[in-house]
Amino acid sequence: MSSKPEKPELRAKVLNPKRTRRKKFECSRCDIAKYSAKDYKILFEARKIIYFHFPAPSRKVYCHECLFKEALSRMKPHEKFLKIFVEDLKEGYTLSVERENQ
Repeated sequence: MSSKPEKPELRAKVLNPKRTRRKKFECSRCDIAKYSAKDYKILFEARKIIYFHFPAPSRKVYCHECLFKEALSRMKPHEKFLKIFVEDLKEGYTLSVERENQ
């Protein structure tokens, strides 16, 4: 019995405000999410917003909402879902992004 090879994952890296020297945080896709380092740290710790480098090791930055939109835009027409491996400090986790039924 043969099994399909595991689908390649895109990678994203969490932009942790404690581990970066950035002075401003803004999404590459939307004009809404723009914060100073101080404000982003407060929102990040309150789990209100998170920024990612996507696809890692790219320097493009996306807010959590736009990360999913960007992932969907990268899906091929025949794909029903896409896996994203998220690097967060020493840990990592996988997100699945599914295409909405049309």
